Amino acid sequence: MTVRKFAELATICGVLVLGTVSAPYAATAQAHQIQASPAAKKMCEGKSYKSIAKKYYRGPYVYVLRCGNDSFGYRHLVKRKRWSKAFDKKMTDTFWRGTPNDAGGFSMYTDTCPPMEYFRIVYNAGAYHGNGVRPQGVITAYYIDLLSSKKRC
Repeated sequence: MTVRKFAELATICGVLVLGTVSAPYAATAQAHQIQASPAAKKMCEGKSYKSIAKKYYRGPYVYVLRCGNDSFGYRHLVKRKRWSKAFDKKMTDTFWRGTPNDAGGFSMYTDTCPPMEYFRIVYNAGAYHGNGVRPQGVITAYYIDLLSSKKRC
């Protein structure tokens, strides 16, 4: 029996086994905790925290990832060992087709019942500490360990 069929059967019977349904997603989350390459660390080398490291798109809207510092932006992601080509692609996908979340950004959800958030981008469209840098942009982004997350609905 496939995981999808098991989830459908569990939904019909009113039973949900979270560990079985979400294990593939949790494994994915664990696999993306990798070291940033030396080339990636140089993307913002010598640049101000205000500099734009990368732009993401959702239709006509542009979302920015600034170089930032240890608490937001690209340098924050590198410091936490999240940045990689795969992570960048997940951010691109999440901005493009993710669901708006309560943190001003976007999230990706599993196709299980109930849907569970497995990737989140926190975004600030406002100014950074009122100093004229607007938008602040991506504050952080991360995978969510589904085995320890609570049921959302």
